[in-house]
Formats: sequence, structure tokens, C-alpha cells
Amino acid sequence: MEPLRFAVVGTGGMGRNHIRCLRETHEVELVAICDIHEPTARQVAEEYDVVCYLDHREMLEEEELDAITIATPHPIHPVVAIDAADAGVHVFTEKPMATTPADADAMVRAAARADVKLGVMYQQRTVARNQKAKQILDSGQLGELYRAELIAAGYRSQAYYDSAPWRGTWTGEGGGVLYNQAPHRLDLFQWLVGLPARLIALNSTYLHDIECEDIATAILEFPNGAHGIIHAGTVEAPGQNRIELCGDSGKLVLDDALRIARSQPSIREFTFATKEMWAKLETSWEDIDVPEQESGHKVCIHDFARAILDDREPMIPGAEGVRSVELACAMTLSSHRRTWVDIPVDRAEYDALIAELCQEPTPKRRRRRKKPTAAPRAAAKARSARKPAKRKTAATKARKKAAKSRRR
Repeated sequence: MEPLRFAVVGTGGMGRNHIRCLRETHEVELVAICDIHEPTARQVAEEYDVVCYLDHREMLEEEELDAITIATPHPIHPVVAIDAADAGVHVFTEKPMATTPADADAMVRAAARADVKLGVMYQQRTVARNQKAKQILDSGQLGELYRAELIAAGYRSQAYYDSAPWRGTWTGEGGGVLYNQAPHRLDLFQWLVGLPARLIALNSTYLHDIECEDIATAILEFPNGAHGIIHAGTVEAPGQNRIELCGDSGKLVLDDALRIARSQPSIREFTFATKEMWAKLETSWEDIDVPEQESGHKVCIHDFARAILDDREPMIPGAEGVRSVELACAMTLSSHRRTWVDIPVDRAEYDALIAELCQEPTPKRRRRRKKPTAAPRAAAKARSARKPAKRKTAATKARKKAAKSRRR
């Protein structure tokens, strides 16, 4: 069997990891790389003894490729993916697949039109405990969910954001924490519980000198009426990645481990069956031991290669990748419009918002809390002075006189 001919587009960061994974996948041969930064492209090409290009379109014309992987800045993913699909080349892209739902939809349509595979790098789905959590949920062990919570809190320094001009900008990254650090957790969350019907969010630039959000929080409502919370940020140390799911028959906690509490009987059954006013439902916690297995980028890339060879859908197809984009964009739209947003997101409305944000970006500076100026303090003092003095009635005077007598 001849190996699949792969190329990597974008080699300045995560693309190097793609290259390493491809070279460790025996079904694949790395034949070319592409990067718009010429020194980087030539250095990587020389290191791995492959052809280098500065323009992905030229590469698609010149090379007989079976597939490409994309590791460029996020807003460029759709352009490269659609061009590759139109050239009959399979596409595997880094997360997020796009920074707007409309662009993600266009990628899916292009792949379907050309009958090529479109896969997305969400390697958290390959982790054993995450797969076990999915099995528990799909088997119905928790019963109907009524609460779902995600915390995706981490830390990034200002030096991190200053390391590249596109970081933390609307034009270069499409957003902040929701589009760079949180997508893996957003994907894992929606993979487990599905998308909410609607949400309302508050995103802020709390600490860093960037245009976009470094902290974001949303309240969710799911189709069955269940409530949810998402919190993501790059301002916390120590960081925490945690999912907590509460159902009628138990609770699941997924972080560095996997635990489940089971309710017997179910909460709904016990609530109406017990005759005790202060009845307590007995529960028991269980630590779920999951055997270790190979996970990460290499597993996803190997699966994508096998999907091409076996003519099947990859582990995370493009249609699945759209869902985490949907979630991030709903939070962004809600925060900027200060209202509840239905899911799926209105594509035209979100495109209009991004056009506004890219046209008039916020300068990359912190929003420092302002101290009260002299004028507001003077105004407050004047308002206080205008308040009518309280009159002392005869009864008030008598009470005060009696109190003094008691103290003596």
C-alpha cells in the first residue's frame, strides 16, 4: 500500500506537532509544508527534508496531495480548507475549525460537495476517562440531567499574548479564551451533554492588554429545561478543568479523575414517595478506574488517515466541529448584545457583530478600574448636605434620657 501524501499548512506553532505526529504514522508520508513566513518555511522544510511553499494554493496546484493538516491562525482555517476541498484534497484542521458558524458551515459544505473527508483536532475525546464518562452518560446511568457545569480556567501571561501580533485580537484570532484556550473543553462539554437551547453570557477583558475576552461566563438552558453554567478564563492560578453533571439518578464529576455518585431510588421517585419532612436521600460515591490508553494528537491524525483509507467518517468530523464554534459564538454574541441568544446562532447577526468588532477594535490595553474623581465626590457631598435633618420628637428625647439613666 502506498502511503498517503500529506502536507502541513502553518508550521510556526502547533504545525510542528502535526509534523511529528505525521512522521510517526506509518500510513502517511509528509511531502510538503507551507508557511507564509519564509524563514520558518525554509527552516522546517530543510529540517524534515520536504518541499516548502509560501502559498497554499501554489502547493495544491504543484503537489499531488491526498490530504493536508491546517495549523494556521484560526480565521485562516476556512480559506485553506475550502481551497483544499475544491482541489479534491482531504482536510484535517486544528481547533477551532473556524471562528464564525457561517465559515464552519461553509467548510462542511465544501467537503461534502467535493466528497472529501473533513476532520477536526479535538484530542480530548481520545482520553480514556473522557470516553468512559461518555459511556456512562449514553447508558443513562445518571438519568435525566438537570444541571451541567463546565469550568475551563487557566492562566496566560501578558508575554504569551505579546508573542504574536494576532493573539487576543478579533481579526487575528476571532476572539479570546473562548477561541483559543477553551475550545477543547467546550467540545468535550457539548459532546457529553449536547448543545443548550439558549444562553446568556458576560465576557470581559479583565486582566490582559488584549482586544478580546480573557474571562467568560454563561448561564445555559437546555431543551429539557436543565440549567447549565460555563466559565472560561486565562486569569486563574492554579488552573482547573472540571465538568460536573447532575441527573435524576446520580452525579458525575470529571476533572483529573472520574467519580460518580448514585442515587437509589432516583431523586424524583424519592421526592414524592417519602413521608418524612427532613428526609435525606442516600447516595454513594464511586471512583471510576479507567485503564490508560494512547491519546492525543497522534491518535487523531492516525484515525484521520485510516478514515481516508477505509472510506469512513473520521473520529471528529467537520459537522461535530461546528458545535463548539456554535457555543463560543453564542456566548460572544450574547455578551455584546446583552441578551439571551438561541442556538443555533443567527449566522447573519454574528457576522455583522464580528464585522463591527474588526472594524473598530478595542486597543490592546487593560480596562483599569477608575477611581472616583473630585467632581463625583463633591456632588455626593452636596447631595448629603441637602438631606433634611431628622427632627427629635419629645418621645425620642425621653428615650435617650432614660438610656443615659440606665448607663449610670
